[in-house]
Amino acid sequence: MENPTPEQVAQALAELVQDALMRGESVEIPGLGTFYVNHRGSTTERLPDGRVVLHPPCDLPAFTPEAS
Repeated sequence: MENPTPEQVAQALAELVQDALMRGESVEIPGLGTFYVNHRGSTTERLPDGRVVLHPPCDLPAFTPEAS
C-alpha cells in the first residue's frame, strides 16, 4: 500500500471531524485546537422597512485554537 498524500490525509481528517460534529461530539487535535458544535438560539432581526424576521435556532461548527 502506498503512503497517503497530504491531501488525502487532510480529506480524511476533515471527514472524521465532520462526522464527529454531526454526532454532537467535539474533536481535540493536540497542537492545533478543538472543533466543537456551538448552539445558537433563535434570534429576531428588525429590517429597515420595519418588518421583524425570526431566525430559527441552529448548530454551527466552531473552533478554538490551542493556546501557544
